[in-house]
Amino acid sequence: MRLTTPTSVSSFLPRLRFFAARQWVFLLALLLYLPLTFLGYGSDVDTFRVLDAGRNFVATADYVPSRRPGYLVHELSTFALDRLGGSLAANLGTLFWAFVAAVCFRRILHRHHIPNENLLTLAFVIHPVFWYNATVTADYLWALGMLLAGFDLLERARFGWAGLALGLAVGCRISSALAAGFLLLYAWMEYPGRRRQVMGGALFAAFLASLAYVLPWDFAEWRPSFWEASTGSPELWPLAMRAGRFLYKNLYFWGLPAAFMGVIVLARLLRGPRSLRRLGSQRLVWLCLLALFGLQALFFRYPIEVEYLLPTLPFWLILAGLALPERRQVILLAVLIFSYNFVNLNLAKPDAPGQASRATLGIWLEPGYLLQESTTRLILLGCDSRSCYNERIERRPEREFEDARELSRPDFVFR
Repeated sequence: MRLTTPTSVSSFLPRLRFFAARQWVFLLALLLYLPLTFLGYGSDVDTFRVLDAGRNFVATADYVPSRRPGYLVHELSTFALDRLGGSLAANLGTLFWAFVAAVCFRRILHRHHIPNENLLTLAFVIHPVFWYNATVTADYLWALGMLLAGFDLLERARFGWAGLALGLAVGCRISSALAAGFLLLYAWMEYPGRRRQVMGGALFAAFLASLAYVLPWDFAEWRPSFWEASTGSPELWPLAMRAGRFLYKNLYFWGLPAAFMGVIVLARLLRGPRSLRRLGSQRLVWLCLLALFGLQALFFRYPIEVEYLLPTLPFWLILAGLALPERRQVILLAVLIFSYNFVNLNLAKPDAPGQASRATLGIWLEPGYLLQESTTRLILLGCDSRSCYNERIERRPEREFEDARELSRPDFVFR
């Protein structure tokens, strides 16, 4: 007797294979990300400030921001998810927006016919700063996911929804306003016949973003200093030190080998690859270059954490896709990016991390970004407040707030 496969199963298997062939990047990302979501809230003190800020606001109706200038959208969303399912639910909220970012990024690549879209998306999701921050209770991937959703929606001419996404992105992180502005300018140029709708989306985004900062600004008693970030002692920020931090953290956002390959990408772009001759690619390239220039200028002003460079990641990879059309070149870039998760070749060590006034030059082989951050995260496993963080991690003054009572002082400086 010959066994036959039921029709439903025989028709389902080809569909499953087709789905896996197209979505393997996202299936791999899920396998890489999901285990880390069970390891507590994260390793950054800001995570625990966010938890405390949301709980305090709901308990007292008195809004005290986690840090300047205020992160109301993420603080309240984190509170709701934390109440629903603790650290796992809060981390899964971040994971959702990480997948939104990755899906929208690949849609943008596909829409512009950029070669090797799956490999570029792979490089996107295995970038160590993206990978780690996709699994913790932090706002970086929330804001990036909303920004890329806004980008995707603008290119699909869904301007109202794009305004919603971009407004929420700015509400998550005020620095998102710069990238959102460039995206709206791009849409204005791309759709000359629909500029009224683009303007409507822009006004909607501005309205939502403004709402997100009413309570933080009220907390600061409407002082102009509300917008100033804390950078520590002025003695640590002469031009030479600022430039040093800027260059060092740009290098170690990528890791040294991948950063050197980025120099090759820029050199090829300056020579003008053939793919840029298309009008659409030229507009996209100008968007990427303007966004990178603005985001890097902002980072030069505040070169505090490498995570601040996450909004530059999609723009760099779009340019890399245009400058490196050969598959093997993109594979090499992805391999170099992946290696930085586990191994780091460090060329400089600061005398005081976070408050360095000088550095010792040399060559050190160290654990990569993912391993370093995960090690700290394991130390904090079980913590759910800033007080617990302080007990387990040695205090670093540049990263710690004063007592909550000090927040109302006129001369108080937020981070």
